[in-house]
Amino acid sequence: MTVTMERTTNAVARIADHAAQLHFDQLDPTSVLRARQTVLDTLGTTLGGYQTVLGKRSADFAASFHAGDAATLVGDGRRSTVEGAAFANAVMSKHLGMDDSHRTAGHVAAELVPLALALGEARRLDGRTIVTALAAGYDVFDAIQPNVKRYQREKGLDHKGQAGTLASAVTAAMLMGLDRDGIANALALSMDMACGTEQYVYDAGKCDTKDLLAGFAARNGLYAAHLAAHGFQGPPGALDGPYGYYHAFGDGYDPSFLDGIGRRFALADNGFKPHAGCRHVHGAVDVAQIILGRGPIAHQDVTAIEIGSYRGAVTPDFRIDPNPPTMGLAGFSLPAAVAVTLVRGGWYREDIERYADPEVQRLMKLTTCYLDAEIEAAYPAKNGTVVRITTKDGRVHEGRVEYAKGEPENMLSEAEFEAKFRRLVGTLLTSARVDAVMAACARLEKLDDVGELVRLTAKA
Repeated sequence: MTVTMERTTNAVARIADHAAQLHFDQLDPTSVLRARQTVLDTLGTTLGGYQTVLGKRSADFAASFHAGDAATLVGDGRRSTVEGAAFANAVMSKHLGMDDSHRTAGHVAAELVPLALALGEARRLDGRTIVTALAAGYDVFDAIQPNVKRYQREKGLDHKGQAGTLASAVTAAMLMGLDRDGIANALALSMDMACGTEQYVYDAGKCDTKDLLAGFAARNGLYAAHLAAHGFQGPPGALDGPYGYYHAFGDGYDPSFLDGIGRRFALADNGFKPHAGCRHVHGAVDVAQIILGRGPIAHQDVTAIEIGSYRGAVTPDFRIDPNPPTMGLAGFSLPAAVAVTLVRGGWYREDIERYADPEVQRLMKLTTCYLDAEIEAAYPAKNGTVVRITTKDGRVHEGRVEYAKGEPENMLSEAEFEAKFRRLVGTLLTSARVDAVMAACARLEKLDDVGELVRLTAKA
């Protein structure tokens, strides 16, 4: 039983109205396509993440602390409660740093997809229901995160644990069949469970919280939805009140923040990572690969590297550090991204691990980064980067991208999605099982029971 929340035009009510009224038939074809791609991509990052020390630790924790038989632990095959599976699978999906990257909302899928699939499996929900709830969750994320992003960056707050919790609550409430008031209360209650900082950036390699925050968001959003289902109420002003989210974690509230709700679907604008590490360095990786594609450059002949990008890519200082002290920080470093790519050709986890190689170190020390005024002016509509590489013969090899690879305007091809998925899965699943997972994702909205898809991810 849910408790009626006062029907006002405040932010919680506007978002709840949108989610409660949303139906699959309202979604445009691009949003449905992005949902298929997002689920496949997230299962790939989860399967890859499972094959790490942290991934197996997460599965062990869920199987033990959240013992149950409701939902599958991806890759592992053991079962857990919905809460346990949502938490562990979210941690696994985030760990490799290759999860989706929405240009304005940030990293969304690592929280929402594991939650949706765990609830979907437990409740035998069909694919259309999953797609619709994911679309609503992306809309919530996109209505909130861009409008607090600057403040949160200054204060070191983490968007996965913050906006991710709010979006997870709405997604969970919809999948649980709650009405408009239940969705509103779940969203309002989740505000007081939204948490997390980015201290993990400075303590990279010394903590696991970067990935645990995705799990916290999935778990806390689910918990908020269960509270609402049992009649608990959240503050109607949870978002726009004097002490609400927009004021406590941002610069304040403006009703225009929600003008996009119902007019477009944020899911349609989702982006995907072809590389590992931070999304803000990917444009530089793309340009380095483009330059290498024009003809070989002996990295020993490089005498200078310049990288220009938008403010979020060149600040704080760890993003332009030519001598990152750990692999974790190397994944955020523009100098490391270009130097590693020039030496190794790519920017996967195994490439980043070589950031301390002597030649990579030499190239990083030759690199200067700067704020490019033109690129900054176009951000966030575009996330471009320019790279100039000077060699001993005096030649300057220059390249530029307006959009990082994987953005809607520069989307991965089907072959690239498949190649990424297969590479992340490795030998964990049989070739036939990999084919079956991809085929199920390709018809996601036609599945009668998404549990069939989730159970295909269990190692043979």
